Amino acid sequence: MTIELRRSLPRQFADWEGRILVEEGLEGEPVRAWQTCRVVDVSPGGAGVEVLDPDADLHEGDSVVIEIRLHGQVRHASRIDDGTDEALHVGVQFVGLTERSRDYVESMTSLETSW
Repeated sequence: MTIELRRSLPRQFADWEGRILVEEGLEGEPVRAWQTCRVVDVSPGGAGVEVLDPDADLHEGDSVVIEIRLHGQVRHASRIDDGTDEALHVGVQFVGLTERSRDYVESMTSLETSW
């Protein structure tokens, strides 16, 4: 018996609210409709996403954008000027993360992973 491994990177369970946007369908036609989703697992190479819209119609090969919401509280804010534009740098402390989500964020930090 041969077992096919579908993932080369281990996934961590998550429970993140978000939304997903189908940018382009299989035939190359633009499809622009945000749909509510929940990211249920994540790795540096991908994610498992549950699309919560019962009328959702996504297909293998579709190009998508996923936004997640991590709730937090501002702990620091300061203006920065890089010589061309002024911006506001904000330090945010996450609040309300599940234990699994917190573990994943911590693992990304310790592995020095780029998001």
